[in-house]
Amino acid sequence: MLSPYHPAPSECPICKQSAGFSFKENFKSDSSWSLYECGACAVQFWLPLVLPQGVTYEEEVAYQGKGEVLTKDHARAIAEGYWNVRQFLQGPLAADPNTKGKKLLDIGCGTGEFLFVARELGYSAYGIDFNRHAVAFARERLGLEGATVADVYEYLSTRPRQYDLITAFEVIEHVPDPGAFLDLARESLAHNGILVISTPNRDRYWGRIDPKVDTWDYPYQHLTRWNPKSLKNFAERRGFVTRAFRRELPVEWFIGKLKQAAGIIMGKPRPHDARTVSERVRGGVGFSRYQLIKRVVVALCGIPAGVLFLLGFEGIHMYAVFQKKR
Repeated sequence: MLSPYHPAPSECPICKQSAGFSFKENFKSDSSWSLYECGACAVQFWLPLVLPQGVTYEEEVAYQGKGEVLTKDHARAIAEGYWNVRQFLQGPLAADPNTKGKKLLDIGCGTGEFLFVARELGYSAYGIDFNRHAVAFARERLGLEGATVADVYEYLSTRPRQYDLITAFEVIEHVPDPGAFLDLARESLAHNGILVISTPNRDRYWGRIDPKVDTWDYPYQHLTRWNPKSLKNFAERRGFVTRAFRRELPVEWFIGKLKQAAGIIMGKPRPHDARTVSERVRGGVGFSRYQLIKRVVVALCGIPAGVLFLLGFEGIHMYAVFQKKR
């Protein structure tokens, strides 16, 4: 039987309760981690639940590949390419006729494509991110003066009841204290404010997460793992009501397989060409044609993905809309 690198804690670092903990797996890279699931909150967390000293992945966050295409004209198309953002843009929060003047904060705004679209929708849009390069890119390329480099805990703690809507796409799995994160988000929301969260669904692919494939879902990038039950229960215990919840069809899984096949057909990139398959195709056919090809591929993959979804084979992400309790 596999022994954990780190022993189980006496108290859950997520919900702060003393409960039984089930060991799930170990992971080793530059440091070693052990994954546990709390019997009380059902959140999975890696120990140690901190970034290794001196480690930062700021330089690893991909934004350079957007340099040639991320413009004001292309921002919406790029934003719609993300499943989680698309749920927002196709939902009632984007269709609200009374967005003008409402304050929106996008936590983890990155290069700002969603923030740009939110501003076009009428929101008074602000964004924060730890990545100074991405924020500079958003400010210079998209004119987003509301984008700021900031620590999420420090920023929220000084802005009580400031925002009507807070979005956090793919953020909660990165923070070392999700409870404090949700508490501060709730306090930063105005009366009946809305919190939108998306995060990877650990139940995807029948729960078979492969460290060789899903390298992005391991430390030190991700510190926690969630499924629909744990995310909804955790948010509701922190003063929120669930208003909407969606799970992704495994379309991206199919597209990933197609990209692997395309990479084999296209052959290895030329020396010093670090572009992904997507970037190479986009460079060859142009941005507009690439977007058309992508929409067709997504539509075609949706049919078999829907069948697998009915069989319990879920996609990568889940999307939740929470409302602050009165």
